[in-house]
Amino acid sequence: MTVTDVIIVLAVALLVGVYVSWRAGRIDRLHGRVDMARAALDAALLRRSAVAFELASSGVLDPATSLLLAGAVHGVRGGDRPRDLAESDLTKATDGQNAFSKLFGTRLKDLPGLSKTAEALDDGSLLDKALDIPVVDVVAGGISTVINAQQDEQHGVPGWAAYPLEAGGTVAAIAAGTAVAGLVTGAIAGAPVLAVGAGIAAGGVVVYGVGDYIHNYIEDFGQQWHEHGALGIVTDFGAAGVGTWNDTKQLGEDVGHAASSVWHSVTSIF
Repeated sequence: MTVTDVIIVLAVALLVGVYVSWRAGRIDRLHGRVDMARAALDAALLRRSAVAFELASSGVLDPATSLLLAGAVHGVRGGDRPRDLAESDLTKATDGQNAFSKLFGTRLKDLPGLSKTAEALDDGSLLDKALDIPVVDVVAGGISTVINAQQDEQHGVPGWAAYPLEAGGTVAAIAAGTAVAGLVTGAIAGAPVLAVGAGIAAGGVVVYGVGDYIHNYIEDFGQQWHEHGALGIVTDFGAAGVGTWNDTKQLGEDVGHAASSVWHSVTSIF
């Protein structure tokens, strides 16, 4: 091999080395850009999940949609699902609408006759908050009010007093339950699914407890007045509490029997 051949080989080797080094540096820079883009996407996804959790725990959505959204947030924060799947779940939960969400998510202000009124009262006033109550809650509350008032009438309470008193009790129960649900959800901010689920459960318990207590007070008022006179106004508080406790125990037993019956029906199939 001549000196010329050696020089050519060295030159080629040098050029190849420079080219490989340049490509390696370019690939390394590209890899860094990919890492930066992935980090930016992860940060954006976390910001979306934070906003979604605030929405799920705000009480604006219906329970079913809140749980769905909270589950998607948990998938993002828990890291138990790949980022692309977690992002897809969050998008579906944020944009998703189904029969249940439409049924439970429709509020008074969404009704055609009240939508313009709600827009004019978008100021956080008491009436504005009242128009934000789900329609299904209003219907359920109306049915409960009628049934409770009819029971009051059977215990001697005049209809002109039973219906407005029971209606007021229903409103108070829904307001108390909504407030407690918001407090419980906000107190468990670290676990989205648990927070929303606990908020819904706590709110439901309070609605039932307050509503049943007020109903028992109204229903037993005549008897307490007859037995204790004016002092019955005070003694009726205790009597209503006893009645609510008994009703709760009976409800628990009924739910337990129903659950047992369903379980036996399911196991008998297999």
